Formats: sequence, structure tokens, C-alpha cells
Amino acid sequence: MGGSTSASPCSSYQPSPSTVPFQRPPSRFKDINKNHVRLDLNSMVSTLVSDLGSVDINLKKQRSGLLKKHRDSQYRLVELQLVVRFPCFTMTGTPPSLFTMPPRRRANSVRCGKATQVSGETHRVTEKNGNDSLDICRVLNGMWQTSGGWDRIDRDDAVEAMLRYADAGLSTFDMADHYGPAEDLYGIFINRVRQERPPEYLEKVRGLTKWVPPPVKMTSSFVRDSVNVSRKRMDVASLDMLQFHWWDYANTGYLDALKHLTDLKEGKIKTVALTNFDTERLQIILENEIPVVSNQVQHSIVDMRSQQKMAELCQLTGVKLITYGTVMGGLLSEKFLDTNLNIPFAGPPLNTPSLQKYKRMVDAWGGWSLFQALLQTLKGIATKHGVSIATRCR
Repeated sequence: MGGSTSASPCSSYQPSPSTVPFQRPPSRFKDINKNHVRLDLNSMVSTLVSDLGSVDINLKKQRSGLLKKHRDSQYRLVELQLVVRFPCFTMTGTPPSLFTMPPRRRANSVRCGKATQVSGETHRVTEKNGNDSLDICRVLNGMWQTSGGWDRIDRDDAVEAMLRYADAGLSTFDMADHYGPAEDLYGIFINRVRQERPPEYLEKVRGLTKWVPPPVKMTSSFVRDSVNVSRKRMDVASLDMLQFHWWDYANTGYLDALKHLTDLKEGKIKTVALTNFDTERLQIILENEIPVVSNQVQHSIVDMRSQQKMAELCQLTGVKLITYGTVMGGLLSEKFLDTNLNIPFAGPPLNTPSLQKYKRMVDAWGGWSLFQALLQTLKGIATKHGVSIATRCR
């Protein structure tokens, strides 16, 4: 790997506690519940990844007082680096994005460009583990915005936007049972595709959803009924991917739930996956011979915890990682360059749940001043290559 990585040890990826209510919301397009997800950042890294070059920036004064001792070693950073390459994954995209775990070699390059250039087989990957596989786009369209906090969702406008994304080649959609009307919108969208697009077009469309049940007894009938609700809302005979989340690791019912989900692969689910599971529980799941194809976790240039033991386990077992928060809800952009959010009304408003969430991450990582130094460095690299800060090219 180009450059050195300084990171506090991360034995497990901590899931995000959430204020989302346990009960499944009904189908609706108005009065969407507001979800505010907060992540406890218990482990951060100090090496910043970019595919565009390597730059050293002097931040000794700004880092004063930020570095602490970790266990028996001094958690020390001589310099922040933008690493030339990272051989373990390929990461791209503003919405949730896939990075695979090949052997130690540089991944095939992906050229950034206009949306109309996205279509093509080189921009698709296969989620595969054992006998289970699913072909999806490298860049996923995340639908958290439909869950509330981003203003009212207009059904027709949302479906038209989904069609435009799919027409441009971005035909994989990531949603959840608690993302407001996301599954219902997908159901309307997929019917439009069936009626207005050729059969080969439909073959490229994928709908990935999540199931976030309450930590109750996971019986076969409860699991089956919950899956049927998503199937009905999405208007599909079989879910392309069901990503499972669990609230309380002290309750080992997650193993029962996953076993019941595996039983439903005969016709109601094509692939079973996880979301926000930590490394320890992922290993337990695999040791119980439960075939999961992926784990969706948070990853960005600021939060690279999943590159630690989680990435190592995934590389050994073939489980893929789907990442969200790649550009931190928009904070990693020119819009927030040279701004001071400590002064009221001095910068762009943090008026969405995602901006508020990732601003808390910045505060835990090192603060807004340090983040400004990062944005300035990224801007210099982006300008050199004729792209925006949020764009990653190879």
C-alpha cells in the first residue's frame, strides 16, 4: 500500500443506534416520520484515502491536543496523507457504493464521467458468496431521503427520478422497510419499467431492501410475514436482496432470524445480506454456516473503521461490503469549503438528517477546522484532475 496507515485498533464495527420506531410504517406519501440516526464514533483513523495522488499537509498545530494514547502505544500522526492506492477495495459514488475485496492487486479502474456514460457491463459487479450471487451496479441509488427530514415526497416526481437514474445505467436501488414510502415507490417504479421498457431493461434493475425488526422472538411465521410485507410493497415475487439489521447483540435471536431468512431463499428472497453488523457477529454468523453475501456499513475518507478487522474477515470469507456515507451527505464538497459553521448563518444550513449526522462525525473526528484543511487539500487534488471534490477517478 502506498503510504502508511495510522489507525486505532478496531475489533468490531459498531452499529448505529437509531430513533426509528420498531413498528413498520404503513404505506404512505405524506407525514413521513423523521429519522435521526446517530453513530458513536469510537474508533477513527488518521490516513485519508484518495485515488488521485499523495499530498502531505502540515497540520501539527491544528492537531495539537487531538491525539491521545491508545492502549500501550502512542496514537501519533506525523502527517496526514492521501494514499495513492488501496488494494483491498474499490469505492465510488455519492449514494451507497460497493467495494469488493479481491486479492492484493489494484482493482480495475473506473473512469468518472457523465451519467449517460455509466451504463455498461464494466460498471456492474456481482455480489457472490458460495452459491448465492446477485449482479448489481457499482453505484447504488440510496433512498434514505424518502424516510423524512428532506421535505415532502411527491410520488410521481420520485418515480420519474428513479426512471431517469435507471435510464442512465444506475439501475440498483437501496431502501429499507422503515424508509417511509421507499418500498412503495419502488413498486410503482418497477411496474412502470415492466410497462414502458423492454424486457432486457428489466433484467438489469435491482431492488435491495433492509429488514429492521424489533428484538423479539424470531419465529418462522414472523420472519415470513415480514418478508411478505416488503414483497407486496415492492410488487415483486422475490426480493433481490434482503439486508438484515439487529438492535441488541445480547439477544442471539439474530441467528434464528437469519436461518429463517435463509429458508425463504427457495422463492421469496434471492440473496440474504446484513447491514451495520460488527466483525464479531459477522464471524459468528459465518461460523453458523449462514450464507450472507454482503454487509452494508459506513465508510468515507473520514471514517475508515471498516478497513480494519471487518475488511480482513470479508477478504478471507468472500463477503462483500456495501458502503454508505461516502461523501458524508454532501459535506465532502465545495459547498462547505472555506465555511465556518461555528458562526450562526455563516455557512450553508445543515438542514437534512444526513448533514446533521455527518457533522457530528466531523466533530468526533477532529473538528471543523481540521475538516477544512482536508477539504482544501482535496480541492487542490480535484482541481489538478479537473473534477469536483466529491468525484473519485482512477
